[in-house]
Amino acid sequence: MDSIADMLAPDAVLLHLKASTLDDALQQISAHAAEVTGLASPLILTALRERTAQGVGMGHGVALPHARLDGLRRVVAFFARPLSPIPSPDGGEPIRLIFILLAPQTAHGAHLKALAQVARILRMPESRAALEHAPDKNTAYALLVAA
Repeated sequence: MDSIADMLAPDAVLLHLKASTLDDALQQISAHAAEVTGLASPLILTALRERTAQGVGMGHGVALPHARLDGLRRVVAFFARPLSPIPSPDGGEPIRLIFILLAPQTAHGAHLKALAQVARILRMPESRAALEHAPDKNTAYALLVAA
């Protein structure tokens, strides 16, 4: 199984995201993901919106949107922390941490393993607290890859 370091590049950590809704955040992250993956931002955004309509929260202020897309060769991850918590679309706890996984269309097993790995990290209260208070993206990245 790929490690978080294999999926998440240091420049895929976005702190201080200026977003007032989850859709705002997804638009910004999709634009960044397009630069990293070479896929079109609208394609990424549409896939994430479709998945978000099914629910993406794992509770505790964490959103874990994920999608499978044609054109990817491997699982790619993005971590974002909004400047201030954003309302959860399902009325749950406001979102403070966002972790996005994009996987190749055919990578069913790798996609599910990556989701499980990320969920294990973000389920731990101490991991969430450390990520919420990380002073910079290098620290957040180090926390994620060390977990």
